[in-house]
Amino acid sequence: PSVVREREALARDGFVLVNLTLDNNTNHLRDEPEIITRGFIYTRNGDDLLAATRKMVMDVVHENTNGNLQGDLEQSLKSFLYNKTRRRPMVFVTLSRA
Repeated sequence: PSVVREREALARDGFVLVNLTLDNNTNHLRDEPEIITRGFIYTRNGDDLLAATRKMVMDVVHENTNGNLQGDLEQSLKSFLYNKTRRRPMVFVTLSRA
């Protein structure tokens, strides 16, 4: 049943993957966030939304001080995307350190 629910959610709202590369010493972004979506928005129609999402991610990374960056980003992204689109995509954040 849980697998079926996940597949239904993916089919209905898609997913958003945010890949971040952080500096190992400073925890600042080394590159702009990479945002990949499937089944959520069409790239042609979603350029403004992706730009706003990228800025929001950069702001959260810059302001994060509690050490739970991945969890904070996932929650912030879910709220932000719902407020903008009234859809609830599955949100995944991956962190790499270099």
